[in-house]
Amino acid sequence: MSSAILSRPTNRYTLRAVPTPVLVRQLDVLAEQELATDADVLAHMAELEVREEYLRAGFASMQDYCVRRLRMSEDRANERIRACRTALECPVIFEMIADGRLNLGGVLVLATHLTDANAAELLEAAANRTRVELEFMLARRFPRARVQDDSPALALTSEIAGEFEVEVAPGPPPVPSVLENFANSTGPLPGTTEPNVVASQPALHAKFTPLSADCVALRGQLSMVAYEHFQRVRSLASHRVPSGNAALVIEYALKLAAELLDRQKFGKGVRTRPADGKPNGRHVPKAIRQAVCERDGGRCTFTGPDGTLCGSEWHLEIDHIVPLAKGGQTTVANLRTLCRRHNQLEAKREFGAQHIAARTEQARAEAVRTRQRNAKRDAQARSSEQVAAAQSQPGQLVAAETDHVTAPLDVGSSVCGVALNTPRDMTVATDTYAPAALNTVRDANESVCADIIAALRTLRFTLAEARRGVEITAHMPGASAKDRVRAALQKLGRAPAHRIPRP
Repeated sequence: MSSAILSRPTNRYTLRAVPTPVLVRQLDVLAEQELATDADVLAHMAELEVREEYLRAGFASMQDYCVRRLRMSEDRANERIRACRTALECPVIFEMIADGRLNLGGVLVLATHLTDANAAELLEAAANRTRVELEFMLARRFPRARVQDDSPALALTSEIAGEFEVEVAPGPPPVPSVLENFANSTGPLPGTTEPNVVASQPALHAKFTPLSADCVALRGQLSMVAYEHFQRVRSLASHRVPSGNAALVIEYALKLAAELLDRQKFGKGVRTRPADGKPNGRHVPKAIRQAVCERDGGRCTFTGPDGTLCGSEWHLEIDHIVPLAKGGQTTVANLRTLCRRHNQLEAKREFGAQHIAARTEQARAEAVRTRQRNAKRDAQARSSEQVAAAQSQPGQLVAAETDHVTAPLDVGSSVCGVALNTPRDMTVATDTYAPAALNTVRDANESVCADIIAALRTLRFTLAEARRGVEITAHMPGASAKDRVRAALQKLGRAPAHRIPRP
């Protein structure tokens, strides 16, 4: 755009000749009109989202519709979507915005505190207040615990020069000492929680800031488990990234992850066999997946009535243009790539919203029943292993005849597989199992568990994997620590047996 065009005055926006009283009066009128317009925009957005018209128009989400169709910025679109959803639950908010008693920022502040019980009172108290005043009012009504300004667990920052810095906040070492920390402890192992105590997990965030055409800055936090994975990947990729530069390691790891997920989801780069090319029911062979993915470019191909292409890359699924239930074939010509929302929209068009809702509820109920069956089976297996291990220890538990086994008592550490957890409905003969013997066996088992964890950590296993190794060998209470480490390595699948350090 030339400087002549930029400097060319326009009658509409050149207001130097407008008298000051007229200017003030016009601004008041425009501001009042803007309030009413904001309320109308929010009401229209809310109704459009309820009707899901943005999907039929070819957009992946309401946010996508606001950015691409209404030309809002991402932040503005997100704020208005949150505001219209809140106002949809409390319609009086539309009127308060229209007459200026409540602004958009105030709606966003109130959104997390509004309920059916307090909505009328809270909105009345919030009328004609600024956002700062609302924040102080909510702080008095809904006090929160003080927030401690702790440094992040892991902060990764990429500078424009390409240097990548890793800062680890001070804290306990990731590798526990062998026996000093918990050889004589009666509680759970480090990293576990006491029964009925929920450990607070801090929210983890990451933010990317563009710096140049080929560089972005990353600032955020990672969990310690993710940090251990990063260190493991950096060691394994030391031949490809000899410098160990964190930015290059992350780039290399993300490239491998993208290739792996492409192979799993779309079959990219996977060699196909003749048997793989035969469709069977809803199964889509790898060769057909590859062809559909290459044709559609890995994007949602849904097109709205006016030709708007969705193009979303989020939650992609392979969809039959003519459904299988209506005689459609699993061929490249009859398949397309759709995002999940547009796939559901097409299913509702073909079979009706009630049918799809019933099928979805049926699938959800079946998934819940499957999880319950698996949890019950796992609990029974753990109980059987604990009872068998308890009976093989010195000073055997003498159990009364019972028909079932329930939850174990909190004696010792269940993570270590200590064979001292007796079911609540089992009667223990006190004359054959004294408290002193209980403590002796518990300390011995915890010492063995400590040795196993220390040995696995020395072999570069994560703390979670080391605890898993202890659980795997819980059925070997009489074996030595070295034998249990060997058995754990066979299951975990890393490190040859001759590299096992002596516990």
